[in-house]
Amino acid sequence: MNCLIPLLLLYYICGCNSPATAAIMSSLPNPGRKAGGCYESQFGHIRSNETVTIPDACVQIVCRPSGMITYTSCASVMDSANSNCYVSEPNYSKSFPECCPKFVCQEE
Repeated sequence: MNCLIPLLLLYYICGCNSPATAAIMSSLPNPGRKAGGCYESQFGHIRSNETVTIPDACVQIVCRPSGMITYTSCASVMDSANSNCYVSEPNYSKSFPECCPKFVCQEE
């Protein structure tokens, strides 16, 4: 499972001044999971339909009733030619998707 996290981190920037999401990936059920739940190496056992955010990564994990885990990261955004615009830093103190970076333009 941890091999998915570095790949998801490549897609951690979001745009449009809103917490859009992208880079959705799923993993197969872990054979060591408890019945009706999921197992993720960083978090251990997760209940069905439970959602957790990976700290310092702004990635959301959702345990599906099937035992599959869905990983969702922030959407990516292109840099603007407008010098008054920039991509904010992720805010890891917030939960997903509020932790996602945003495309911000300053008033002239």
